[in-house]
Amino acid sequence: DDDDEEDDDEEDDDEESLCTDDQIAIAAEYNDPSSWPCETFTETGFTPGEGTHKFGEFLPTGHERGYLTDTFLSMKGPVMAAVPGSWIESDWRCPVGHARVGGTGATHMDGEAGDFDAPGFDLDIWKKFDEAATAAGAVSWSSYPGTPRCDASRSKWCYSGYIHIDWRGLP
Repeated sequence: DDDDEEDDDEEDDDEESLCTDDQIAIAAEYNDPSSWPCETFTETGFTPGEGTHKFGEFLPTGHERGYLTDTFLSMKGPVMAAVPGSWIESDWRCPVGHARVGGTGATHMDGEAGDFDAPGFDLDIWKKFDEAATAAGAVSWSSYPGTPRCDASRSKWCYSGYIHIDWRGLP
């Protein structure tokens, strides 16, 4: 019986060794191994902005890997194509980095959201992103200050320097 227990421990060690130290550190931040196992964090093409860190130190390069949903990965391109010169300021964020930048909600941490920007961002550019978000099946996006949509928003989820677009709840 003791030999069986040792074999089980060895199998657990083998499973953990499939993840990098960075992946293990990220999973620990989520504190929910059944929903966020370390194997989840494989995406290397994310744009965290300042919303991530590396092994407890806040660095511009951030974590080596992250997580973005398939929907986000497939829809960010059409949104950006609709707005010439656009880029993503921030998409996936680890929990610690998300808190550091004052993030609310979980869409960035869940790999479902991005903050999109373009040169000279103003109401006209926001309208292009608004149309693109609608066409790309986005679930939610921020408003632009001074618009009826922003004025009617209870949360005042309105930004003048970028637009937050998310596909929350989609795979």
